[in-house]
Amino acid sequence: MNFIELMTQDLISDFEPESKYDVIRQDVAQDLLNIDLARPEDNKDSGLYGKVFELLHRSPNSKITEVRAQGEVDLFVKVGNTLRPCEVKTNSGRIGSLYKIPEDKRNNSYVVYTICRIKPQGTRPRRDGSYAPAEEWYLPPIIMTVSDFLTEVHRYNATSTIGHGTGDEEPNVRGDKGQFYRALLKRKSTYYVRGATYTAIL
Repeated sequence: MNFIELMTQDLISDFEPESKYDVIRQDVAQDLLNIDLARPEDNKDSGLYGKVFELLHRSPNSKITEVRAQGEVDLFVKVGNTLRPCEVKTNSGRIGSLYKIPEDKRNNSYVVYTICRIKPQGTRPRRDGSYAPAEEWYLPPIIMTVSDFLTEVHRYNATSTIGHGTGDEEPNVRGDKGQFYRALLKRKSTYYVRGATYTAIL
């Protein structure tokens, strides 16, 4: 297993089902991992960790047992006494749906963001002729308002556009950008826990 597959397996193994729907989601997650393990190294599913993370962090009573389509609310989080919509984003994913949320509602909508990826070995030789080694990046899941998340994305220029020339252009968060990754690691953030009730989110 590579790093992402190992982290995905840990997610599945550490998951404790609390409902019959959780059991189904855990089985679906294991199927996704098994499919990826059967693929050759050059054809791995780069979105594997995100798909499994999203599945296993739904409310236990949610009847959704598959990964949601783009643009649909991934889950709801309880802030105070109110359930708020929340989207799950991992690594480098589409964020066009976040921009569609009216600005006056972005402080009442949330994002859970996590990074789990392998930074490839450097392609340019250093002065001593060696290459920067591959790195394993992991950011534990953090939760913040849509407004704060987009602020961080723009602060570190961690966005790009995918789908050029297809008529389906959409902004994409750059989870592969080192400055952005390191800034989020240092940020005083609220960590996401499934089923938690939040009184304040940093």
